[in-house]
Amino acid sequence: MEKKRLKRKISGDSVPAYAPQKREARLNLLIVGEAPGRLGADYSGLPFWGDRAGDVLWGALKKHGYAIWESSWEGIPPSQWPDGGLKEIRPKLSSVAITNAYNQCPSQSETKIKKPTKAQIRDLSQSGRLFSELQTLKPRLVWVIGQSALFAVSLHVLEKDQMRVKKLLTGGLLEKHATLCPGLSLQGFEADLLVTTHCSPLVVNSRFGANPERWLKKIHPILKKYAPEKTQGFSNPSAVFVG
Repeated sequence: MEKKRLKRKISGDSVPAYAPQKREARLNLLIVGEAPGRLGADYSGLPFWGDRAGDVLWGALKKHGYAIWESSWEGIPPSQWPDGGLKEIRPKLSSVAITNAYNQCPSQSETKIKKPTKAQIRDLSQSGRLFSELQTLKPRLVWVIGQSALFAVSLHVLEKDQMRVKKLLTGGLLEKHATLCPGLSLQGFEADLLVTTHCSPLVVNSRFGANPERWLKKIHPILKKYAPEKTQGFSNPSAVFVG
């Protein structure tokens, strides 16, 4: 990784949700992360794109046919590309969208990131944005990555299913790592919910022996189940301007 990237100041710009420009009425998959990463998404403007956690996520999406891209650095993860590559290269998407619970890189200084607080996530500018994205995309599967993302989505689960989500929020997530909750009631539609721990290097290294494939072991079959048909094709990513 370039040394200048490690020293780069956090911009704090909003990173919008991205989905295929051409898409069906309901997407197969919506991924909800916690917040844009300092070294990747905060700079690239695309969720998880260029972050080390994103290497795991985007690699899995490519494997299962949700995303494709071509670069001069074949075999090298995006987090290791020169800055110019992150701006110039955009993966094409198929029936998947990616967003965050909090769409700005939350910082305690110009170079240090912190987790978004519940108050920040609950703020109408953020919760209202996520609600609009859910209503626009109506995904069949919502994959939440980390506790903050689960909390954000829980705000939009109908009362009758709140207890199912509450159990995950109060500890079940960390023990089970990957939990699938089918048929969760959201406003106006139902979706299955996949809840996982975060794919950050800290989690992968400490809990999964620095082996991303161990982190992905339970996730691969689920992504395969919801994978788009080849006939759905790929489309350039487009910001989801809603609300």
